[in-house]
Amino acid sequence: MRFDKLDLNLLVTLDALIELKSVSSTAEHLNLTQSAVSGALKRLREYFNDELLARDGRSMVLTGKAQQLAPAIRAILLQVRSTITNPSEFDPATAVRCFTLGCSDYVAMIVGHDLALQVQNEAPGISFKFLPPDISALEMFERGDIDLLIVAESFARPEHPRRVLFEDDARAVCWAENPTIGDHITLDQFLDMGHVCAEFRGVSHPSVYEKQLTEMGIHRRIEVSVASFAMVPFALVGSRHMGVMHRRHAERFARMLPLKVLPLPLALKPVVEIAQWHRHRTSDPGLEWLLSRLERVLHTMDVHAA
Repeated sequence: MRFDKLDLNLLVTLDALIELKSVSSTAEHLNLTQSAVSGALKRLREYFNDELLARDGRSMVLTGKAQQLAPAIRAILLQVRSTITNPSEFDPATAVRCFTLGCSDYVAMIVGHDLALQVQNEAPGISFKFLPPDISALEMFERGDIDLLIVAESFARPEHPRRVLFEDDARAVCWAENPTIGDHITLDQFLDMGHVCAEFRGVSHPSVYEKQLTEMGIHRRIEVSVASFAMVPFALVGSRHMGVMHRRHAERFARMLPLKVLPLPLALKPVVEIAQWHRHRTSDPGLEWLLSRLERVLHTMDVHAA
C-alpha cells in the first residue's frame, strides 16, 4: 500500500533497521533475505533523501533524520497493531502467545511462579518471559516490545497507563543463628552492623528502601553488595550481617533458609508495585486478561496469608 508515494510496508523494515542498525540482523528478524532488506533500505533512502544508516567503521549509525523519524514510526506501528491487527477478543484456551514482563527478581519470585501455575491449564499456549527492568528493558517498553512493566510506583513512567497491583513493607533480615540479634533490633544495632545490599547494573536509581534511607540521612555500612534481591538472603546465612528486604520476599525465603525476619527500628513507607503498559496498547484484550490473572494470583496469596 502506498501513501504519498511511500510504500507503507517499508516502515516495518525501517523500524527494524533503526532498532537493530544492521541489514543482516534486520533480515533475520523479519525473516527476509539480506538483498530484500538492502533493496528496501535503498528505496527508503531515495524517498527520504537521506542515508538513514551510515557506515562508521564496522558498524552502522543512525543519521539525524533516522533519529528524528524513529519515535514517530514506532508510534504509528504500535497504533496499527493495537487498533487494527490485534484480535478484538482473547481466548486463553486457544491463544499462543509469549507475554514479556519487565520486573525485578523480587516481583518475578512473588508472582511469576504462581502466575504460571494458575494459567497452565486455562491457557496451555501461553508462556512468560521475565526481564530485569534495566535501561534496555525500559527502551523495549517504550518501543512496545514489553507487555507489562511492573515497578514501584515512584518509578512509574507518567505518560503510560498504570494499575496498582499490591503493597509491601520493609523488614530487617538476618541469619537465624546470628548471636548479636535477639527478637528485636535497635536503631543503634541497625547502624552499627554491616549490611548486605542489592545493587543493580544498568539501573540509574537505588532501590526504593535505599532511596528512603538516604532521604532520612541514614547511611548503612554496606559490607557486601550483590547483584539481585534474591542473593541477599543467601549472603546473610552464616554471617553477622543484616539486610533490608520486602516482607513478602523475606518471609518466602525464611521458609527455605535459616533466617530471622524482624521489624525495622525505623519507619519506612510501604512500596506500592504497579503494572504499566504502553499507551498505544490499551485496547489489547490479551493484556487485560493478563492483568486479571495477576490480580487473582495476588488475591489468592493475600487470602492464604491472612
